[in-house]
Amino acid sequence: MKNTYILIVFLLLSIFLATTGYSQNPVKYKVIFPDVGNYKVLKCEFHTHTIFSDGKVWPTERIMEAYTDDLDAISITEHLEVRAHLSELASPDHNRSFELAEPMARKLDILNIRGCEITRMVPPGHLNAIFVSDCNKVFNPSGNRNPLDSTGYQLAVKEAISQGGFVFFNHPYYRLSHDNITLPESVEKLMDKGYINGIELINENRYLPQSFDWALKKNLTMIASGDAHGSMPLFLREFGLKYRPMTLVLAEKRTGESIAEALKNRRTLIWWKDFVIGRKEHAEPFVRACINIKKYEFDNNSLSITFENLSSATFDVELICDENVYVSQAISLQPNTEIIMTVNVLNNQFKSIPTNFRINNVWIADKIPLIVQYAFEKK
Repeated sequence: MKNTYILIVFLLLSIFLATTGYSQNPVKYKVIFPDVGNYKVLKCEFHTHTIFSDGKVWPTERIMEAYTDDLDAISITEHLEVRAHLSELASPDHNRSFELAEPMARKLDILNIRGCEITRMVPPGHLNAIFVSDCNKVFNPSGNRNPLDSTGYQLAVKEAISQGGFVFFNHPYYRLSHDNITLPESVEKLMDKGYINGIELINENRYLPQSFDWALKKNLTMIASGDAHGSMPLFLREFGLKYRPMTLVLAEKRTGESIAEALKNRRTLIWWKDFVIGRKEHAEPFVRACINIKKYEFDNNSLSITFENLSSATFDVELICDENVYVSQAISLQPNTEIIMTVNVLNNQFKSIPTNFRINNVWIADKIPLIVQYAFEKK
């Protein structure tokens, strides 16, 4: 009885905050990424929870947090099989959190993506299904007496796919030894059949190197998720983060349809802490869009390069020294700043000097940094 009373008070407070000054005067902290070619870089979060499963916030708070963090899109993915507060809630509908969040999402121009989390014992573990049309039909289609039982979870995945959903494998380390994690055979089979098309490399504040390898080998879309259950400010404080982990989606338009198309075609990058993680085919044009060579000048045996950062990411730029060029230290190119690197030119006989830069915090495989090349013409 006491717990029920506390929960009711909490819900009333959440509703009050959602309908008073907190929602009327939300603050957005701008996160900027330039377009990459013909693609917009959309900031997305595809794994969150509210009180409608085992979370601690009301659905509208997730939308306000998304606005504050300058997200373009969010999916509230309640555990279908875990409803910790069901006895205190009026509706058992698995679509209810999406429906409650939708009016505020429209008001704040956040793309609200319907989703859910298929929650089964390990293996297979947990799978997120987003862009589904009805979460109720994804819940336990095999009719298990215990919905958490792993038996028949394939039917839930297939139901999500039949609705046009996109399914990805969550936190592969869940309840397993971090140093001895293998891809569950049952999950791998569904990946090979094209039913599971993505995988989390980042969950909360945890990176699993094996996930990067599996994403590359299995041709999976790379996802980063906060998987927040409590409030986002507390989440950031707990892990000492400035920004939540984000999936950066290279989409043709700022629409749900374009995000779904990009996920299907694996056009994503991960932004987590000061790292950008993804395939080289996406990471290199992203870096070239963010880092602008504003100007450069030759002076006898030196070359001064002005790097300009057009984004909210940080880039650790290191010149790869060779017989032609040398510099003593790398630079940290902070968000929305410019910095000058002075390079010693060891060989002046070239009219055009090729230079290779290692971007140490942009990974194109596990701990393998991206290398970009620029050529500087002598005028």
